[in-house]
Amino acid sequence: MRARLRRRFTDLILRATIRSANVLAILPFRYNKTKRRVESSKLLLKYTISINVIILFLLIWTRPTKDRLNVEILQRKPIVALVNYLNFYGTIYTIVLIMWTNWRGRKSLLDFFNTCLIMECECFRIYSELKRECEAFDNYIIWKAVLTLLQNASFINTVYDFRGFSWVAQVLLIIFTYFLLNMLLVTIQLFIICILFQYRCFWVLNRRLQHLVEVELKQSGREHIKAEINMLAGIYMRLLGIFRRCTNMYEQQALLMVAVLTGANILSLFFAKLIWTGKVMEMSVWSICDNLQMVLINVVDFWLTITICELTVNTSRITANLLRNFNDFRRLDKYLERNVEQFSFICCDNQLKFRLCGLIDLNHVTGCRILFTMILYFIYFVQVDYNAT
Repeated sequence: MRARLRRRFTDLILRATIRSANVLAILPFRYNKTKRRVESSKLLLKYTISINVIILFLLIWTRPTKDRLNVEILQRKPIVALVNYLNFYGTIYTIVLIMWTNWRGRKSLLDFFNTCLIMECECFRIYSELKRECEAFDNYIIWKAVLTLLQNASFINTVYDFRGFSWVAQVLLIIFTYFLLNMLLVTIQLFIICILFQYRCFWVLNRRLQHLVEVELKQSGREHIKAEINMLAGIYMRLLGIFRRCTNMYEQQALLMVAVLTGANILSLFFAKLIWTGKVMEMSVWSICDNLQMVLINVVDFWLTITICELTVNTSRITANLLRNFNDFRRLDKYLERNVEQFSFICCDNQLKFRLCGLIDLNHVTGCRILFTMILYFIYFVQVDYNAT
C-alpha cells in the first residue's frame, strides 16, 4: 500500500512537472499516446514564442534602477548593491539562456526525450518489476518537488520595490517574478528527473547482474545468460550516451543556477546580518526568519542535487564491481567469459562525471567547497561593511 501510494505521488509529480514546463514555455512538446513518442506541438510552439517575447520585453522594462531599488539599504551598502546587480543580471542571463537553448536545440531536445522513452519502453520493459522496487527514485522525486514548493513559498521580494506602480501593475509584476523563478526551478527539476532516470536504469541493471551472479549462474543452463550479458552491455553503452547528452544540454543552466543561488544566499545572509545588528530597524522579525528560511531551503536543495548526481555516478561504478563476481566461477563458457570481459572493459573505460562546462564536478567535495566559498564571501562582506562604518 505504501509503495503504491509513493509511486502514485511520483507519477503525479512527473506529470505536473511536464505540464508546468509547457505552461512556463520551457518545453513545446506533447506526448502522442498513439505513436508512443514525444512530438513537437505547433500550438505550444506558438505559445512558447509569444511568452518568450513578452518575457524579454518585461525584463527590459523592469530592469533594476535606482528608483526601483530599496535605496535605504543599497545606497549605504555599495558592495551589496554590486552583488545584487551581478546576481540579477546572472539570473536574467540564465533565463535568456534557457529560452535560447530550448529554441535553438529543440530538435535535439526532442530527440533526447524520445531516446529516453525508447530506452524505457524497449530495454527495460522486461524489468518492470525491478523498476517498481527502486524506492530511491520515487523518494528523490518527491523530495525535489517538496523543496521546489518550499522555495516558492519562501520567496519574498526583499530588494525590489514596486510601490511606485498601481496595484494592478504590482500584482502583474509579482506574478511575473514568480513566473521567472519557476522557469529556473522547473528547468533544474527537469535536469534532476533526467539524472534520476539514469540512476534508476543503472540501479535496475545492477540488480539484474546481482541476480545473475547469485542465482542463475548456480543453476544449470547458462545459454540465456550469454545473450543477457550482451544485452546489458548494450544498454550500458546507450546509457552512457544518454548521460553525455543530458550533461551537454543542461550543464550551462546548472552552472549558472549554482552561481545565482550562491549569490542569493550571500545576499540573504548579509541582509540578516544587517537586521541582527539593528541597522535596518524598519524590517520586522518575520524578515529575519524568512531570510534564514530561504537560505536553508536553498542549501538543502543544492545539497540534494549534489547527492543525486553523486549517487548516479556511484551506482554506475558498482556495475564493474558486480562483474568481478563472475570470476568466482571457474568453469564459465568461453563466450560468456568473453562477454563479461567486454562489459567490464566498457565500464572501466567510461567513468561517469558530472562536469559542468569543464569547470566543476557535481559531487560532495565540490558542494562543500561552494558552501565554504559562500561563507567566506559573507565574512568578507561583513568585514568590508565594518571597515566602511
